Amino acid sequence: MNLLRRASWFFGKGYSRKHFEKLYSGTARDAWRYEQGEFTRLRFDMLAEMLPQASIGAVLEVGCAEGHFTRILALRAKQVVACDISELAIQRSKQNCLGLRNVQFIRADVRKGLPIGFFDLILCSDVLYYLSKKEAVHVLESFARSLRPGAFLLFSNEWQANYRCLLNPQEAFGLISHAGVWKKLRSEEIKYDDQRVLSVGLFRKN
Repeated sequence: MNLLRRASWFFGKGYSRKHFEKLYSGTARDAWRYEQGEFTRLRFDMLAEMLPQASIGAVLEVGCAEGHFTRILALRAKQVVACDISELAIQRSKQNCLGLRNVQFIRADVRKGLPIGFFDLILCSDVLYYLSKKEAVHVLESFARSLRPGAFLLFSNEWQANYRCLLNPQEAFGLISHAGVWKKLRSEEIKYDDQRVLSVGLFRKN
């Protein structure tokens, strides 16, 4: 972690759009290696299993990356709005999800505002830990305003022992639990190996 990154974190600023555009521009596809390995399968299976069983109306996917899980959401929801901070990610998502008529892709930095609309579920997977605590609180408040009463927040965070200057899952779960807006319905933790842990939680808006 370089000094500039540490300084930004100290002053309450998470990772920038520039950071993610650089990451995507360094690969031709599959920047996060979602198409490789058992851990991704376990992650996607757990998220899909955590989705409400009843038909879902409108879903907001925050941090859609290249649209791998968006395809699963499109099968479960009437409408999916998928957003990401990176324009390159959005372009690749559109290609990966060609033909899905119930999906709309929007480039958005959720710290500056969510896509317009009210939703029945927000999926926030591996996003909050790139934000500072101050930014995460603000984003969670935005989630609450954009969800209909009784709607759901599905949250997940991967964690590795060598992560630094990131909001860890315990901190993120704490912010959600103490906001007074959410009722936790379920939480799970998957320990994949000595390095990686996946924390997943389903919450309902009061």
